Amino acid sequence: MYAPDGGPNGPQELPDELIERLDELDERSLWIVSRYVDELLDAHRTPTPEEVRQDAHGEVLDVEDRGAYALVKKRIPCSSDSDAPRVSMFHVTRERTPSGESNLHWEFMRDVSDSSTECANCGASLPEDANRCIRCGDRTTRYDGGER
Repeated sequence: MYAPDGGPNGPQELPDELIERLDELDERSLWIVSRYVDELLDAHRTPTPEEVRQDAHGEVLDVEDRGAYALVKKRIPCSSDSDAPRVSMFHVTRERTPSGESNLHWEFMRDVSDSSTECANCGASLPEDANRCIRCGDRTTRYDGGER
């Protein structure tokens, strides 16, 4: 659909001020905006399980796509002879470096039991007799550490 001046109508979901500003740009500037939008979309893309496994230090046990981030459960390697391996939960997002490269950002959430039962929605540990998550209130399936 086109506007009375022959140009395209902007999407109704965008603010009028943004559409007006974009309409004022020349072709070169529009290409720059397009490249910037592509980079923003890439930055918001959930890390794939393959990317997570390649970037991880330790054994990845589970990767759950949560939209803008991945919830990752992995076994951490021992740091000394006396340490036993532990299993931890991480919030993993994609971040852009100042040089423009895309890296994964790992944020530690908590240690978990390798065989614990967890909420399938938020990853919180659940008592064996729980039928609702105390963190998010979800009544969905329980997760016991195996494949989802």
